[in-house]
Amino acid sequence: MNLAYGFGTAQEWLAYQITDLSEFSGARDKITDRQLDQIIQLITDDYGFLNMAEIMLFCRRFKRGLYDKFYGSVDPIAIMQGLNEFCRERNEAYAKRDRYLQEQKEWRDAHNPNNMTHEEATIINQMQAEYAMNTREQDLLIEQKYKQIKQQENGKHQESKPHP
Repeated sequence: MNLAYGFGTAQEWLAYQITDLSEFSGARDKITDRQLDQIIQLITDDYGFLNMAEIMLFCRRFKRGLYDKFYGSVDPIAIMQGLNEFCRERNEAYAKRDRYLQEQKEWRDAHNPNNMTHEEATIINQMQAEYAMNTREQDLLIEQKYKQIKQQENGKHQESKPHP
């Protein structure tokens, strides 16, 4: 945010978010200017990886009472503990999403008709190596050999399939 809008913009925006959280809390004693400065510094230093939407989501969840509440005065430590919990949940959500995407990729790879087996790749590599060293007549013999191997493999696959 500082890069896009100039130095201090992120801190000012964050000050607004924390002050709004303080006002919303209904606590008798609101966050002091010194506490606000320190909590902004801690968040920008330790949680600079969070984007604006994530900070807003954290504040919304805090207001909903998902992390902690204030007793008589706004407690910056409670805010930081809530932010720690939010980041743990965030990391779990990202890990869950990554696992899901990996499972989807593995399923697509396993069910892709264009994928070749390791055996097929080995045969193709062998054929290419033999083609590079042979004459045209030898190439025709190799093609016939390959077709026989392929037919044998297809026969094996058909034998292993259950008949309806």
